[in-house]
Amino acid sequence: MEESRIRDTGIGGRDHRLAVWLAWSLCALALVLAALALWLVNLNLSHPNTPSYAPWLDNTLAALSYAPIGALVASRRPVNPVGWLVCLYGFVIALSYFCAEYAIYALLAEPGSLPAAEALVWITSWVLPIIIGLTVFTLLLFPTGKLASRRWRWLVWLGVAWMLLAVVTGAFSSGALMGVLGPIQNPIGSDVLTGVYAALLLFVSPPLQLAAAFSLFVRLQRARGV
Repeated sequence: MEESRIRDTGIGGRDHRLAVWLAWSLCALALVLAALALWLVNLNLSHPNTPSYAPWLDNTLAALSYAPIGALVASRRPVNPVGWLVCLYGFVIALSYFCAEYAIYALLAEPGSLPAAEALVWITSWVLPIIIGLTVFTLLLFPTGKLASRRWRWLVWLGVAWMLLAVVTGAFSSGALMGVLGPIQNPIGSDVLTGVYAALLLFVSPPLQLAAAFSLFVRLQRARGV
């Protein structure tokens, strides 16, 4: 039975149990954050003069779907990074969602009612590039967990470099989530880096994602068998 598990998952029994625990713990944390965020949505909507967080429904569905699916794949095939990337995508979405709703409630709906609101605003300022980066890496590695060929390594390094640069500029740009939080601004943001951050998201991110998606078609053309 142990040999069967090693053959199916690519790792031993103890490591497999640890992988299962990590995957479902990350999933559970994502679901808890999504539930808390949805509760905050209800509280924020009870204040008619408070601006709403527009992508709340999309974020709810993403957290509730990606995190469990990623955990299921990661727990069954822990050596394949695709499951971990999908699970992490759901978690980061839930984290961003919770931080945004928390900040709106603590700063606009009921000012001063909750602590550390500005810290969570700062997190929302740089989390979007991570979400986009996870999308790029998932597309590049789907479904085998390996690149379609070694020629795609340049896109991986470009994606890593873009994500790091976007996270840094986003952490110090003035707008939080490109203005999605309404009047709420990054507490340590500067207008100097706002333009750079916006350019990275609007002009560099789309070609990066399209190139990653194109790798799927290249992989499909080269595929043989089932």
